[in-house]
Amino acid sequence: RTVLAVLRQQPRIGAACHPCIYAYRFTDAQGVHHADCDDDGETGAARKMVFLLEQLKAENCLVVVTRWFGGILLGPDRFKHRRGHS
Repeated sequence: RTVLAVLRQQPRIGAACHPCIYAYRFTDAQGVHHADCDDDGETGAARKMVFLLEQLKAENCLVVVTRWFGGILLGPDRFKHRRGHS
């Protein structure tokens, strides 16, 4: 949460339509796996990122996506762009 708070303080990120779409996966010292996400109002976006992290077997990572509206409604294509950059 500290990382997200710092990111939101950045002027460009704070001004974005969806400033902090995130997903994370890590294993704690006891060997327990943790994963969670928040789509910041971009329905379904973060769950797809968690799915990708699981498929890649990524560990101890946080992925944050910031999205600005560029004047074109992408619809479902926005997920292709996010998947390609995550």
